[in-house]
Amino acid sequence: MPLASMALWRAIRRHVLLDLDAEPGAGSESPALLGCDTCTIRLSLPEDRRDKVMAPYRAAYGLSSGTRHNRSLSGALQWRASARLNFVLEGSYFGGRSAGSYASLFLRTRENYYTLQNVRYASDGALLGYDIFNLPDDEGELKNHGRLTTGFDGGRSEGSSHSYRTNLETHYAVSGLSIDVSAQYQWGDTQGYSNGHSGEYFGLTQARIDFDSPHVANNGPYFSFNVSPTDASLGRITGLRDNISAGKNNSVSTQVDIRKDLSRTGLLRVGRFGARYVHSDNQFSTSYRNANWQNPETEPLLTSVVGIDPVTIAPRLPSGSPMRWTQLDSDQLFARWPEVTAFIIANRPDELVGPGSNRGVAAHFADRRPDIGDPVNVGRTTENVFAAYASLGYGFEWGLPFDGEVGLRYVNTFASMMGSNIRIGAQIYDEFDRPTGKFFPNVYTLTSVRGNYIDLLPSAFINVALAEKLKLRGSYSHNVQRPGLYSLRNFLQFNYANPNDPVYAGNPDLKPTRTDDFNLALEWYFGRGGIISLGGFSKNQKGFIYETRQQEFVPEFHGLHYVVKPRNAGPGQTQGFEFQATSFFTFLPGVLRNLGVTANATWIPTADLYLPAESEEEEETGVIHYELVKKRAPYVSRWSYNVIGYYESKQFSTRIAYNWRSTYQTGVDAIDENNIVSDRATSRLDAAINYTPVKFLTVSIEGTNLLNVIDKNYYYLFPDLPTGLNSMSRRFTLGARFRF
Repeated sequence: MPLASMALWRAIRRHVLLDLDAEPGAGSESPALLGCDTCTIRLSLPEDRRDKVMAPYRAAYGLSSGTRHNRSLSGALQWRASARLNFVLEGSYFGGRSAGSYASLFLRTRENYYTLQNVRYASDGALLGYDIFNLPDDEGELKNHGRLTTGFDGGRSEGSSHSYRTNLETHYAVSGLSIDVSAQYQWGDTQGYSNGHSGEYFGLTQARIDFDSPHVANNGPYFSFNVSPTDASLGRITGLRDNISAGKNNSVSTQVDIRKDLSRTGLLRVGRFGARYVHSDNQFSTSYRNANWQNPETEPLLTSVVGIDPVTIAPRLPSGSPMRWTQLDSDQLFARWPEVTAFIIANRPDELVGPGSNRGVAAHFADRRPDIGDPVNVGRTTENVFAAYASLGYGFEWGLPFDGEVGLRYVNTFASMMGSNIRIGAQIYDEFDRPTGKFFPNVYTLTSVRGNYIDLLPSAFINVALAEKLKLRGSYSHNVQRPGLYSLRNFLQFNYANPNDPVYAGNPDLKPTRTDDFNLALEWYFGRGGIISLGGFSKNQKGFIYETRQQEFVPEFHGLHYVVKPRNAGPGQTQGFEFQATSFFTFLPGVLRNLGVTANATWIPTADLYLPAESEEEEETGVIHYELVKKRAPYVSRWSYNVIGYYESKQFSTRIAYNWRSTYQTGVDAIDENNIVSDRATSRLDAAINYTPVKFLTVSIEGTNLLNVIDKNYYYLFPDLPTGLNSMSRRFTLGARFRF
């Protein structure tokens, strides 16, 4: 039956945040300390606090909004050749268009050249805030032209995607035997383009920052300046940029499944056998252009871009907007970008960035968009997966009826990836092997990785009928999740211009994540689809993949250096319990019998990972030794529950769902724990209504985050230091589905 559907959603997100370190792993010191030993910012602190006080890297306010239009079409033909044989041919299309814009105001809170005054502390010594100045140094010179590192940023993006799928199935069945064969071909593409701007305010030389201020609902970061950020005449443009991306994909797959009944009363009841083959190919490329102004004397005025008006931004958090500021209208900037490229050429930027920037500003911005044929990043992934499985269903009585299934799955994955890699220009040496202070241009090179993996995945299930409607279920499975090819690339990215920067690398030695999952549940069935269950689960894990910084030997630096790359964690274990209850209210009269409710709750007291942590450093050699320590796994709440109420009939259905989860970490690391963010307990209320006035049409409306809940995050090591607030706003989706 052909089907068609359409959907539209719009979302607005408002946020205020703190970044503990927006440049991961910069420098060799703790990224949260204020400056270096001799930096002005640290010397402006009391001597007894200089090696103790931590501060975030950046504070920001922001507003983002977006829309997405989805459309789909599907159709199917079925031919029943005989009572034993039938064929199905299906085709479908899914496409979408999206657009989004954002605006933000930021303040970097711990630049080396800052001078701090009026430093404020909590009773436990935690840093609450301070006043920031850019004062002349001992020689009377001002850093950064006397400015603070602060300003505005904004942009808009648009994209589209198209996906097509065909499916051919053959089904054959006789008594005790069924054979299903199918094949699919899928192809699609994606396109994306964005542009944006950044700027600052003339005369902004002082700021006050409070990291946990009552000016923000539920407390959060708040800052103010010595000039008004709503005065458009003070606005200056420091950067204009655009980015383009494109991708395409296709896949071919085929599978065969055979089921054979073996007996009705014997030990072995049914056998299942099958095989799968999937070939997929994905390609992507991106390119960009940046034009930057770095001197206040040459920065264009915010009001000088013809046809683009400054706008005042005021993120409306539920308690109001704590900050307002002026910047360019991102939607107008997007619509009038051809005129903006002419503006860039006429205003001679101090710096050009992106492929082809060496041609000069006129050539670099001669076209309306960056040249996707001259990409800065390109990649192609090809993957082939062959899998075969066999399982046997069994049954017997041993005081009680037992039944279940045991199986084994064989998976062979062979894949390859080609991608681009940037190597920041190397130091140029003179004829006497002395550094000249000059560097070669950045070099973009292609990297590739190949892999061929074989996995054996056993599984077993057992059911015990304790009574007519009371069952005990148990299961075991071994699962493998292989690392993405991108993480396996054999590449190094280092900055010769700043040897203190960490090296970023891939990890060809990365191992897959392997888990052994055990589940046990007691279930009681009753009434119309009613069930109450209580279960426990345990997952033993090995090889969890995460990114961290550790000391390694780097040949290019002829010694030990910090390297940031994906690595495997030590062993881990997750254990917990879950409860679920579902029932329709069949005891109610009339249409009320269609009311129902589902409730579930989960408790996970154990979610451990063992990670390497720095244990000691040898004074003479600087070699750092590591030892495994136990940490809480990321994204795992100790408690969570959901309550869903619903009404189901042939023409009308509705659902309302409330969910809650306790606090959890969004990352894990035993070396750089300063950057780990934790989410406080969160809740959400969603609802949906579906109505089918005629058999060929269903209309729907869905609302999410109806309570407009604010999420508040904090730093794992500093619970009193919030990272900020996120108001995801309410989202409504309208949809229509046609059958013909």
